[in-house]
Amino acid sequence: MKHDQEDVIQLFKGITIWEVSLFVPATLLFLYLPADNFFHIIINVVIFFLCVIGIYSIISYLKLVKKKKRNSVT
Repeated sequence: MKHDQEDVIQLFKGITIWEVSLFVPATLLFLYLPADNFFHIIINVVIFFLCVIGIYSIISYLKLVKKKKRNSVT
């Protein structure tokens, strides 16, 4: 039993914030939008990738602004 708990703890330590933050929108996207045929699935994947690019760009920009702000204070 103790060995199983340690395995679960190691699993959660390995999960990054990106995996968590991208799993939820992907799940909601595929639940909400139609996936009746292959074309709709491709559209959903394209929308998801564009969202990922947007989220990454926003986070990169905020890190850059934070770094510039920190450097200007010192």
